[in-house]
Amino acid sequence: MIAEATAVRERISLTGQYASVDETLTGRENLTLLGRLHALSRAATAARAADLLDRFDLAGAADRLVRTYSGGQRRRLDLAAGLVVPPDLLFLDEPTTGLDPRSRGEVWSLVRALVDEGATVLLTTQYLDEADQLADRIAVIDHGRLVAEGTNSQLKATVGGGTLRVRLHDPADRAEALAVLARALGSAEPAGDPDHRHHRRRAQRRHRDRGVRPVPDPLDPPGRRARGRAHRRPCAIRGGLRGGGRAGAGPTPGAVLALTQAVLYPLSFFSNIFTTPARLPGWLRAFVGVNPVSQLVSVVRALMAGEAPGASLGWSLLGCAALTAIFAPLAMRRFRSAG
Repeated sequence: MIAEATAVRERISLTGQYASVDETLTGRENLTLLGRLHALSRAATAARAADLLDRFDLAGAADRLVRTYSGGQRRRLDLAAGLVVPPDLLFLDEPTTGLDPRSRGEVWSLVRALVDEGATVLLTTQYLDEADQLADRIAVIDHGRLVAEGTNSQLKATVGGGTLRVRLHDPADRAEALAVLARALGSAEPAGDPDHRHHRRRAQRRHRDRGVRPVPDPLDPPGRRARGRAHRRPCAIRGGLRGGGRAGAGPTPGAVLALTQAVLYPLSFFSNIFTTPARLPGWLRAFVGVNPVSQLVSVVRALMAGEAPGASLGWSLLGCAALTAIFAPLAMRRFRSAG
């Protein structure tokens, strides 16, 4: 890559997270400009631009200024710009960030089409379902460190087996259905109230890449049909992160800070920080008097003025202790659930 850097650049293409096309040009002019910069002839550039506009469903907007495009149209034009000269390796940096579900699906279809045509695509994403849908192999990077790598099925297998849930019409068939599921899947356990009409059974098995085998016919004779079945499989990226040592994407400080701010901001706003209680309405003045933030502010002001804080010191300490006792466990719970 260092000795033949020019040759490498000729064979790769990069489409960044944000569209880099010129908003003051039309879609066709953007592609024509890039074609000429790549030393294509005028005829070849015009033909290539027309082909890409048609392929990316932009022919109807080809002669409109890019600033009038929707987010999905800009993203498709940006992808087309990276293919003016077909690369051997295409880097896509979060190609669906900020797109609506319809535009996101269109970009997915385009990426699949590129791979079908023989291109190698290296795609970065923060969306678990996007990696699940598009990637043949997935590498999970956490804080700059590669923590897991493998196929979709391999990473899912590190989490454990899928879950097959069977809901019966008649709870009287509970024992028979449980035995059938145990024989078919290796293990089964009841879930819910056995006397409830919609009793559910759960069967789990570590199945790696083989999936869950079909449930045998004994569940479905006349009069004993299962009301419904559902099979859920784990997420590949969550499995990779768990295998790498950190659960999920990791707790974010912002998730914890948001909970703290939701409590402290109202208490700080309705306190004596910004104004004296005498200027406030009567109903608000009563709240400010017992507000722990107001008590803490009164203590700080008294100490800075060289005065005795009086009863405010005790109330402020009591208020701080109460806030900590109530919201510290909540913050820790939110901190753990962020992962």
